[in-house]
Amino acid sequence: MRSDIFSGSVLGIAAHPDDLEYGCFGTLFKFRSNFSLAIYIASLGGENDPTSGLDRKRECENALAYLNPDKIVFREKVGVDSYLEIVQELETIIKSENVSLVLVPSHRDSHQDHRKVSKMAISAIRRSDISVLFYSLLSSDLSFRARLFVDITDCFYLKMKALKSHKSQSQKYYMSEKYLEIFHSDSFANLHGIECVERFEIDRLFL
Repeated sequence: MRSDIFSGSVLGIAAHPDDLEYGCFGTLFKFRSNFSLAIYIASLGGENDPTSGLDRKRECENALAYLNPDKIVFREKVGVDSYLEIVQELETIIKSENVSLVLVPSHRDSHQDHRKVSKMAISAIRRSDISVLFYSLLSSDLSFRARLFVDITDCFYLKMKALKSHKSQSQKYYMSEKYLEIFHSDSFANLHGIECVERFEIDRLFL
């Protein structure tokens, strides 16, 4: 694939700690030498999740250390709120880091926080020539249509290691090795020789 898509300055946006690791860690790791990386985490977890809090921030920092990001911004609140404030924070990062590509959860998602950050990201880059890819999460709904498939077979072991940094989430079913193997298996990709994949919707690309 054209690795120059992942070049320049990339901004990874997540609603919660572990979203970015779950949806696109392998892709970021695979092409990490090509770009500078900024990360924005919009909360310390969901409002109704008893594990939400500062422990999740520390777990996320440990996981993301494998990517050696140039900048990490955490919004130290539980739940995704304050639409205008978050949009303004994203605008500031986008400008200061000269961002050329944004990775963000899709709005085609059953989790309200993922939908919110997706819309916030689009608001923050309005009228710009920044490319946007929506990454898939376990809560992506049936309308999510992947058009970009990234082979992460060679670095899947490291993605698993990063996800294990989220010890507070280890008992959740979707963190089990079996579930993760299923999540990263895609019939279309498998038929084309790719064992382990991360999927993206292409919102817009400027090359």
